[in-house]
Amino acid sequence: MARILIVDDESEILELIESEVKSLGHEVVTTNSPMHALQLLKDHLNLFDLVLCDVVMPGKNGIDFVREVNRIPWFEGRIALMSSYTDALAQEFKDVGVTDVLRKPFDVQKLMSFFSEVC
Repeated sequence: MARILIVDDESEILELIESEVKSLGHEVVTTNSPMHALQLLKDHLNLFDLVLCDVVMPGKNGIDFVREVNRIPWFEGRIALMSSYTDALAQEFKDVGVTDVLRKPFDVQKLMSFFSEVC
């Protein structure tokens, strides 16, 4: 069982992913705030095995979020991003070290396959 942090400003997306991931037996924490997610990561040493973050959010975009997570010396989990702009942002994803990108809108089978593979 993996512990997964999901960050997205859209509550419908959070609910969909949380439901699907919990059905696989994983523990899930969700937040609609990248700042709250960063605080969770800083406060809880290696609590999360995977962080899944949206790219386009108010306040802090997903790429900036990943840059900040990369500065947390004790975080050893995996980071994945989700976006409908994957082609346009491919180089930026690579620059921050993200190799896992889920394309929105989600294909539920691909979503489930991703979590089965990485967790």
